[in-house]
Amino acid sequence: MTAARSVGTDVPRVEGLEKVTGAAQYTADLKFPRLLHVAVVRSPHPHARVLDVRTEKAARMPGVRAVVSGRDFPLHTGIYLKDQTVFATDRVRFVGDPVAAVAAETPEAAAEAATVVAVDYEPLPPIFDVEEGFAPGAPLVHPDLGSYEVVPWIQPKAGTNVCNHLKIRKGDYAKALGGAWRVFENVFRVPQVQHVPMEPHVSVARVDLAGKVEVHTSAQSPFTVRHLSACFGLSHGDVRVHVPYVGAASAGRRNQPRADRRRARHALPRPLGPAHGRPARGVLRDGREAGLTATSSRASTGAARCRPRRCTTSGTAVPTAATA
Repeated sequence: MTAARSVGTDVPRVEGLEKVTGAAQYTADLKFPRLLHVAVVRSPHPHARVLDVRTEKAARMPGVRAVVSGRDFPLHTGIYLKDQTVFATDRVRFVGDPVAAVAAETPEAAAEAATVVAVDYEPLPPIFDVEEGFAPGAPLVHPDLGSYEVVPWIQPKAGTNVCNHLKIRKGDYAKALGGAWRVFENVFRVPQVQHVPMEPHVSVARVDLAGKVEVHTSAQSPFTVRHLSACFGLSHGDVRVHVPYVGAASAGRRNQPRADRRRARHALPRPLGPAHGRPARGVLRDGREAGLTATSSRASTGAARCRPRRCTTSGTAVPTAATA
């Protein structure tokens, strides 16, 4: 009997035919009866206190069926550290942070109504890199960090901008450096990276008469999306998540945006849909602008050693002046 071969064999992809013929359906391709369309009001400030959100005028616009803001959902969410809000309540923390949302009969009506939601801000000092956030006296992005619900293995430091302080100790670090013939030290920086997937971030949520939620989403981690049930006092059994074909991910659709506060793409339809028992769809289109500002990205990071050393010709390490 001949053994099965895989290496060197042309194996057609299971979904290949549907994708190359255009028959594959992604979340934005799905059709739903009586669908409402969502537009989000986002912060133009990197850091600001939210003084007031006025939605009355938007609620009276033609075709508008619901308008919600942070005062309607004063709750926090998060997988390991519950530091995120569905909509900004007391402050916004990045350009694009959701402040309010509108559900309307058409995308155009929702977008127009979103422009008349009035928000009063008090700008606060922003932080643009990690080292600046670590500096003594840096503005606090989360003044209430110490009061957030958190899992045992995450160690936030209250009164700072450190969401998790993790220490790793293995071996004798000082001895290893002292015995090394050459020690090379430098500063390494990695720029911010955005995934820019081909498919926009999109979710559709519907609440049935029993109060259970059904979500169709482009997220790559459906079980993570289901954690959002806690935001609305629901059990996991009350939330069903469907993920059809996904147009690229590379970890950019893993969870609600840490951001999501990148969570907007999953959470927004849920509070809007129940208003009329109809499905509500949120799509981050906007010429890619919202996809760049309101979803997960790998932040710019840097690492440096501040005790550089040089070596003598005999190989003895000698400390030199400190750098940063």
